[in-house]
Amino acid sequence: MQTKGSDDCEICKKTFSKEEHCSFEPRKYCIGCFACSTDNTLVLTAVSTLWITVVMGAILSFSDMSKYILIVSIANVSAMVCAIGWGISYRKRIHNVILYWKMAVSIPFMATCLVQYMSIENDCENSCRAFALACTSMCPYFGVFTTLEDQLDKAILFDTMNIFIILAVRGIALCFIYMRNVTLRDRPDDMERLLDEDNEEGLC
Repeated sequence: MQTKGSDDCEICKKTFSKEEHCSFEPRKYCIGCFACSTDNTLVLTAVSTLWITVVMGAILSFSDMSKYILIVSIANVSAMVCAIGWGISYRKRIHNVILYWKMAVSIPFMATCLVQYMSIENDCENSCRAFALACTSMCPYFGVFTTLEDQLDKAILFDTMNIFIILAVRGIALCFIYMRNVTLRDRPDDMERLLDEDNEEGLC
């Protein structure tokens, strides 16, 4: 069954009687976690991931820093809904697609935040130099730039938590897929047939 990838017998065409049970198979689990799909949906997944990255980067470039958490929240929910729809449409498991599309949201978001950090530091230094002040709490611009950095910190923390939540849920879901084993067992109808044949031979 495992070699052929079918639930039916090649000879009698009957469905195997099988039983699933929990099994600790870390190698199988790890391979399943990092396995990449190579079917006909691979190109579609790659193109959609690229588009999400480009669109997310463009939106963040023209957005105010105070709206970063709202934007990334909407993007995360949209990616999850689209991944579920993709799985239903193509009848595929979505654990990899969710991860790809989440990274397509988070990578441009983290890159934009890094650029914003650098811009804030540069503006702060230029303001201090313009007024011949030290970069301390005594500077009138210190509070402004500190507030901006706090907004970035909260946005990054929020997205990082989302990543860990998705990874945790994905890991638990994969346990139900790869931490199990299937064994074949005797079919009741076959056992009855064999017993009847034995009884007939015994009578003869």
